[in-house]
Amino acid sequence: MLSIWIVQKDLLLLIRNKKALITLLLMPLILIAILGSAFSNMFSSNEDERLAMFHIAVVDEDSSEHSKRFVEDVLHNELSNFITVEELSRSEITQAMDSKRISVALLIPKGLVIS
Repeated sequence: MLSIWIVQKDLLLLIRNKKALITLLLMPLILIAILGSAFSNMFSSNEDERLAMFHIAVVDEDSSEHSKRFVEDVLHNELSNFITVEELSRSEITQAMDSKRISVALLIPKGLVIS
């Protein structure tokens, strides 16, 4: 019975505050429109209309079993539909980014597994 009074009080406050009522109704619609237009190409059935794959470079300075497993299992296998992975050295990253061959570089530093 107490919950009915709380709901009634909140609805009465909401109806009195026109700005809050308009915000409550319009903001979800605006958000749906923005996100719908932003992600419309992602869910397209046509391969040419889909978003381009994301190109990243990986520098594995640790060369441990864990870092190799991460690069192979996660980046090459699990995320292969979304990203292309290029294994580069630290010196090659700048050149690859300048030529826009890659978008992001992932650096796995030496001793990462130990820490």
